Order: sequence, then structure tokens, then C-alpha cells
Amino acid sequence: MITMITHDNQATECAYMITMITHDNQATECAYMITTITHDNQATECAYMITTITHDNQATECAYMITTITHDNQATECAYMITTITITIK
Repeated sequence: MITMITHDNQATECAYMITMITHDNQATECAYMITTITHDNQATECAYMITTITHDNQATECAYMITTITHDNQATECAYMITTITITIK
């Protein structure tokens, strides 16, 4: 689901749901919700929810919430919430 509005408001909204299965049934599931507003307010807001499962069923879950405001206020605010779960199933 991708919605892009450009030039007037310079807003771009993109939602990605990606499922990747690789070697030895390594599964990687990534969901991206990205909202970007530029030029007028110079604001960029990005929310990432990533779930990654790798070798030996090691699971890594990362949630990112990033808000960046530039040029006008020269302010950058970044908040990261990272949860990592590592499990080895024999």
C-alpha cells in the first residue's frame, strides 16, 4: 500500500509488508510504516517495526520511532525502543 503526494505538500506515505525466507528456512519479516513530510515543515517521521528470525531460531525484534525536524528549528529527536530475544531451539 503506497500513497505518494508530491510537490504541493511534499508528503510521502509508504507502508511495506515484506516477508523473506532464506537459507535453512531463515525467515525475516519486516513491516515498514513510513510517513515523510518535507520542504514546508521539514519534518520526517518514520516508524519501523522489524521482526527478524535467523539461525537457530534466534529472534530479534526491533521497534523504531524516529521524528526528525530540520532546517527551521534545526532540531532532531530520535527515540529508539529495541527488544532483542535470542532463543536456541534444539
